[in-house]
Amino acid sequence: MTQKLWLNKPSDIVAGLTMIRGYHKGPACPIIENDYLGHMEEFIEYYREAIVSGSRATIEWKGVFSDVGLSALRLLGDQFDEVKFIEMLLGKHRRYGLKSLMGWREIGILSRIDQKVARAMTMRDMDNKTDFGDETVYDTLADIVGYCVIGFYMMGILPEKTVV
Repeated sequence: MTQKLWLNKPSDIVAGLTMIRGYHKGPACPIIENDYLGHMEEFIEYYREAIVSGSRATIEWKGVFSDVGLSALRLLGDQFDEVKFIEMLLGKHRRYGLKSLMGWREIGILSRIDQKVARAMTMRDMDNKTDFGDETVYDTLADIVGYCVIGFYMMGILPEKTVV
């Protein structure tokens, strides 16, 4: 049986990171004092309202995934380990697949990103506690970047792969 996997080798992930870094056209809302987390929260709120109000046709998904992904990468800064990230995303993709996201597509990814941003905000608000046992701030931000990479693949911007 063939299972469709879009992210099946490191170069697929690198291509997604390149899209995040390269597509970015500048923040859709101002970033004050390098508050990238607050920026992501405002950005997601804007798009959540657009979806709820029924005007989702105006959502420029490439901009969403690039802007949010780049903000998360900036928060990770020098801590971001591309090799570790690639291994993490490939492993999660093999374990979980994309079935749960396929039905909801971009909206499902935005929902997952929203949950991760909320978790990161909670961590920040609790005296910058960086480890909640099951997930660190690094893990949370890396997951946000991962969902943005998946978003680009889901939109068909990056090549689709099939493996056995």
